[in-house]
Amino acid sequence: MIRKTVILTVIGLALLYWINNNYFQVPKGAVPFSSTINSKDFLSATKLEVNNFNTKTSFSLTHTDNRWIIQKERVNFVVSNEKVENLLRALGALASDSIVSRSAKEWPQYGLDENTGIQLHLFKKGELLDVFVLGFVGQNQFVRFLGSNEVFLLKKSPLGKADLSFLSFREKQLLNFEPATIKALHLYGFDTLVWKKDSTGWDSILTINPDELLLAWSQIEMTDFIDDFDETKEDLMVQQLDLIDNNNRIISLYAYIDSLHRIPYVLHSSTNPESWFQSDSIGIYNEIFGVLRREGERFKLK
Repeated sequence: MIRKTVILTVIGLALLYWINNNYFQVPKGAVPFSSTINSKDFLSATKLEVNNFNTKTSFSLTHTDNRWIIQKERVNFVVSNEKVENLLRALGALASDSIVSRSAKEWPQYGLDENTGIQLHLFKKGELLDVFVLGFVGQNQFVRFLGSNEVFLLKKSPLGKADLSFLSFREKQLLNFEPATIKALHLYGFDTLVWKKDSTGWDSILTINPDELLLAWSQIEMTDFIDDFDETKEDLMVQQLDLIDNNNRIISLYAYIDSLHRIPYVLHSSTNPESWFQSDSIGIYNEIFGVLRREGERFKLK
């Protein structure tokens, strides 16, 4: 009985050793990812090209005249130096201690093939620094380098797929202002309506609370950009909302009504002049212009 137990124990240990060697151990000759990427000074990069195979979209970030400019097709604008430097710093900090595959046939399961991966080219003054592909599968991140079949499993990183999207660099805030500083609202368009605030508060005729509205408006972020809108077209109807602060600074929000677009309302503000946003009749347009117009109509009926 004892001999049988010993034999079974030996067989069990041998089986565990075989499983460990074939399924869990890092392949011999594996090179830590950190020794490959951290040797490159990504903060010195002057251009980054991002090609998302999954969405079939690409854009570039170029450093010129001490600023970063992002470009996608016909759209280009200046982006925060800090935001780009944080991205380059995160890319340079990526690290791994294991290789999970050495077969190109397995790239799809790691999100690294030409249908799912995100390819990055980094340049320094026209000279190629590095080319690699990032893959995101669930909570895991993987990387492979151009010219190599090896797939590295990355250690936990703050970098996500969204950080490598064109949208992540766009200014999404509709209105940038301090709600507590606003002393008057002027609405122009179909009617001219004015609401004022004095030491006792807002006009007593209001059934809405402008302070609550202003707080909500200051927190609005938009994601539905429109890049082919022509605000000079003669047949456009326009509404305008002016917020006047305690220093008499005017923050303006414009609503263009364009029946040619799938979503007819186009919003544009003086605090985010590079961005144009779409809204339908029950969306952000209604939360701002719709609310104020109904308040004005209620007052006229009295």
